[in-house]
Amino acid sequence: MVRIIIATILGAVVLFFWGFIAWTVLPLHKTSGWALTDDGPVSEALKQTALEDGVYYLPGMNIDPSDTTEEGQAAMEAWVERHKAGPTGFIVYHANGREPMDPMVFLKGFVINLVSVFFAAVLLSWARLDRFGKRVLFVLMLGLMMGAYVDLSYWNYFYFPVDFTAAMIIDKIVAWLAVGFVLALVLRPMKPATEA
Repeated sequence: MVRIIIATILGAVVLFFWGFIAWTVLPLHKTSGWALTDDGPVSEALKQTALEDGVYYLPGMNIDPSDTTEEGQAAMEAWVERHKAGPTGFIVYHANGREPMDPMVFLKGFVINLVSVFFAAVLLSWARLDRFGKRVLFVLMLGLMMGAYVDLSYWNYFYFPVDFTAAMIIDKIVAWLAVGFVLALVLRPMKPATEA
Protein backbone atom coordinates (compact mmCIF):
# COMPACT_ATOMS: atom_id res chain seq x y z
CA MET A 1 0.00 0.00 0.00
CA VAL A 2 2.90 2.36 0.68
CA ARG A 3 4.13 1.96 -2.88
CA ILE A 4 0.63 2.65 -4.22
CA ILE A 5 0.47 5.88 -2.20
CA ILE A 6 3.93 6.96 -3.41
CA ALA A 7 3.03 6.09 -7.00
CA THR A 8 -0.26 7.99 -6.65
CA ILE A 9 1.42 11.17 -5.39
CA LEU A 10 4.16 11.08 -8.05
CA GLY A 11 1.67 10.29 -10.82
CA ALA A 12 -0.66 13.09 -9.71
CA VAL A 13 2.24 15.57 -9.79
CA VAL A 14 3.14 14.44 -13.32
CA LEU A 15 -0.52 14.73 -14.39
CA PHE A 16 -0.81 18.22 -12.87
CA PHE A 17 2.33 19.54 -14.56
CA TRP A 18 1.40 17.99 -17.88
CA GLY A 19 -1.94 19.78 -17.65
CA PHE A 20 -0.15 23.07 -17.11
CA ILE A 21 2.15 22.48 -20.10
CA ALA A 22 -0.67 21.23 -22.36
CA TRP A 23 -2.95 24.19 -21.66
CA THR A 24 -0.49 27.08 -21.27
CA VAL A 25 2.75 26.28 -23.13
CA LEU A 26 1.86 24.05 -26.06
CA PRO A 27 -0.57 24.96 -28.86
CA LEU A 28 -2.51 21.71 -28.27
CA HIS A 29 -5.61 23.37 -26.87
CA LYS A 30 -5.70 26.41 -29.13
CA THR A 31 -8.74 24.81 -30.76
CA SER A 32 -10.32 23.63 -27.49
CA GLY A 33 -12.58 26.67 -27.37
CA TRP A 34 -13.05 29.98 -29.09
CA ALA A 35 -13.76 33.39 -27.60
CA LEU A 36 -16.82 35.17 -28.95
CA THR A 37 -15.75 38.29 -30.81
CA ASP A 38 -18.35 40.29 -28.88
CA ASP A 39 -19.83 38.38 -25.95
CA GLY A 40 -21.64 41.44 -24.56
CA PRO A 41 -25.00 40.83 -26.31
CA VAL A 42 -24.91 37.10 -25.47
CA SER A 43 -24.09 37.81 -21.81
CA GLU A 44 -26.83 40.42 -21.55
CA ALA A 45 -29.38 38.10 -23.15
CA LEU A 46 -28.47 35.34 -20.69
CA LYS A 47 -28.75 37.74 -17.74
CA GLN A 48 -32.24 38.75 -18.85
CA THR A 49 -33.43 35.13 -18.68
CA ALA A 50 -32.68 34.88 -14.93
CA LEU A 51 -31.41 31.34 -15.36
CA GLU A 52 -30.24 29.29 -12.41
CA ASP A 53 -26.69 27.92 -12.48
CA GLY A 54 -26.61 24.75 -14.54
CA VAL A 55 -26.12 23.12 -17.92
CA TYR A 56 -28.37 24.22 -20.77
CA TYR A 57 -28.87 22.98 -24.32
CA LEU A 58 -29.81 25.09 -27.32
CA PRO A 59 -32.45 24.67 -28.57
CA GLY A 60 -33.97 23.72 -25.25
CA MET A 61 -36.34 20.78 -25.22
CA ASN A 62 -39.09 22.05 -22.94
CA ILE A 63 -41.51 19.36 -24.02
CA ASP A 64 -42.34 15.86 -22.88
CA PRO A 65 -41.11 13.40 -25.56
CA SER A 66 -43.73 10.88 -24.40
CA ASP A 67 -46.61 13.34 -24.97
CA THR A 68 -48.59 11.73 -27.81
CA THR A 69 -51.27 14.42 -27.96
CA GLU A 70 -51.59 16.54 -31.07
CA GLU A 71 -50.12 19.52 -29.23
CA GLY A 72 -47.24 17.42 -27.93
CA GLN A 73 -46.45 16.03 -31.38
CA ALA A 74 -46.60 19.53 -32.89
CA ALA A 75 -44.24 20.83 -30.18
CA MET A 76 -41.81 17.97 -30.85
CA GLU A 77 -41.87 18.61 -34.59
CA ALA A 78 -41.22 22.32 -33.99
CA TRP A 79 -38.26 21.47 -31.74
CA VAL A 80 -36.84 19.09 -34.36
CA GLU A 81 -37.05 21.83 -36.99
CA ARG A 82 -35.34 24.36 -34.67
CA HIS A 83 -32.61 21.79 -33.96
CA LYS A 84 -32.06 21.18 -37.68
CA ALA A 85 -32.02 24.90 -38.49
CA GLY A 86 -29.60 25.78 -35.66
CA PRO A 87 -27.89 27.19 -33.88
CA THR A 88 -27.26 24.38 -31.42
CA GLY A 89 -25.25 24.85 -28.24
CA PHE A 90 -24.16 23.56 -24.88
CA ILE A 91 -23.83 26.14 -22.09
CA VAL A 92 -22.38 25.67 -18.61
CA TYR A 93 -23.92 28.70 -16.93
CA HIS A 94 -22.95 30.55 -13.74
CA ALA A 95 -25.01 33.68 -13.20
CA ASN A 96 -22.59 35.33 -10.76
CA GLY A 97 -19.37 34.48 -12.57
CA ARG A 98 -16.25 32.90 -11.14
CA GLU A 99 -12.74 33.96 -10.19
CA PRO A 100 -10.69 33.12 -13.32
CA MET A 101 -7.57 31.84 -11.53
CA ASP A 102 -9.02 30.72 -8.21
CA PRO A 103 -6.35 28.68 -6.34
CA MET A 104 -9.12 26.37 -5.10
CA VAL A 105 -9.76 25.26 -8.69
CA PHE A 106 -6.14 24.12 -8.98
CA LEU A 107 -6.23 22.47 -5.55
CA LYS A 108 -9.41 20.59 -6.45
CA GLY A 109 -7.82 19.69 -9.78
CA PHE A 110 -4.85 18.16 -7.99
CA VAL A 111 -7.18 16.17 -5.71
CA ILE A 112 -9.01 14.90 -8.82
CA ASN A 113 -5.62 13.86 -10.22
CA LEU A 114 -4.81 12.05 -6.98
CA VAL A 115 -8.09 10.11 -7.06
CA SER A 116 -7.69 9.23 -10.76
CA VAL A 117 -4.09 8.07 -10.41
CA PHE A 118 -4.94 6.14 -7.24
CA PHE A 119 -7.52 4.09 -9.17
CA ALA A 120 -4.98 3.45 -11.94
CA ALA A 121 -2.32 2.46 -9.39
CA VAL A 122 -4.63 0.02 -7.63
CA LEU A 123 -5.70 -1.57 -10.93
CA LEU A 124 -2.08 -1.84 -12.05
CA SER A 125 -1.06 -3.47 -8.77
CA TRP A 126 -3.85 -6.02 -9.18
CA ALA A 127 -2.81 -6.75 -12.78
CA ARG A 128 0.62 -8.04 -11.63
CA LEU A 129 2.25 -7.42 -15.01
CA ASP A 130 5.87 -8.50 -15.07
CA ARG A 131 7.18 -6.33 -17.93
CA PHE A 132 7.74 -2.59 -17.72
CA GLY A 133 6.26 -1.95 -21.17
CA LYS A 134 3.11 -3.90 -20.35
CA ARG A 135 2.60 -1.86 -17.18
CA VAL A 136 3.00 1.42 -19.09
CA LEU A 137 0.57 0.27 -21.79
CA PHE A 138 -1.92 -0.89 -19.15
CA VAL A 139 -2.07 2.62 -17.64
CA LEU A 140 -2.17 4.22 -21.11
CA MET A 141 -5.15 2.02 -21.99
CA LEU A 142 -6.96 3.32 -18.89
CA GLY A 143 -6.40 6.87 -20.17
CA LEU A 144 -7.62 5.90 -23.64
CA MET A 145 -10.69 4.31 -22.09
CA MET A 146 -11.50 7.63 -20.39
CA GLY A 147 -10.96 9.52 -23.64
CA ALA A 148 -13.11 7.13 -25.63
CA TYR A 149 -15.97 7.19 -23.17
CA VAL A 150 -15.99 10.85 -22.15
CA ASP A 151 -14.63 12.81 -25.09
CA LEU A 152 -16.15 10.71 -27.85
CA SER A 153 -19.50 10.76 -26.03
CA TYR A 154 -19.40 14.58 -25.92
CA TRP A 155 -18.48 14.61 -29.62
CA ASN A 156 -21.35 12.25 -30.43
CA TYR A 157 -24.18 13.46 -28.20
CA PHE A 158 -23.38 17.16 -27.74
CA TYR A 159 -21.70 17.83 -31.12
CA PHE A 160 -18.35 18.88 -29.67
CA PRO A 161 -16.07 19.75 -32.62
CA VAL A 162 -13.63 17.16 -33.97
CA ASP A 163 -10.58 19.37 -33.32
CA PHE A 164 -11.65 19.91 -29.68
CA THR A 165 -12.22 16.17 -29.24
CA ALA A 166 -8.92 15.25 -30.89
CA ALA A 167 -7.00 17.70 -28.68
CA MET A 168 -8.59 16.27 -25.54
CA ILE A 169 -7.77 12.69 -26.54
CA ILE A 170 -4.18 13.57 -27.49
CA ASP A 171 -3.89 15.31 -24.11
CA LYS A 172 -5.01 12.11 -22.37
CA ILE A 173 -2.64 9.92 -24.41
CA VAL A 174 0.40 11.97 -23.41
CA ALA A 175 -0.80 12.43 -19.81
CA TRP A 176 -1.49 8.77 -19.12
CA LEU A 177 1.60 7.60 -21.00
CA ALA A 178 3.66 9.78 -18.64
CA VAL A 179 1.72 8.54 -15.61
CA GLY A 180 2.17 5.00 -16.90
CA PHE A 181 5.96 5.41 -16.84
CA VAL A 182 5.82 6.63 -13.24
CA LEU A 183 3.49 3.89 -12.04
CA ALA A 184 5.40 1.20 -13.97
CA LEU A 185 8.62 2.25 -12.24
CA VAL A 186 7.21 2.46 -8.73
CA LEU A 187 4.86 -0.52 -8.89
CA ARG A 188 7.28 -3.16 -10.13
CA PRO A 189 6.19 -6.66 -9.12
CA MET A 190 7.83 -7.74 -5.89
CA LYS A 191 10.22 -10.64 -6.23
CA PRO A 192 9.17 -13.59 -4.11
CA ALA A 193 11.35 -14.15 -1.09
CA THR A 194 13.66 -17.14 -1.55
CA GLU A 195 13.45 -19.82 1.04
CA ALA A 196 16.61 -20.48 3.06
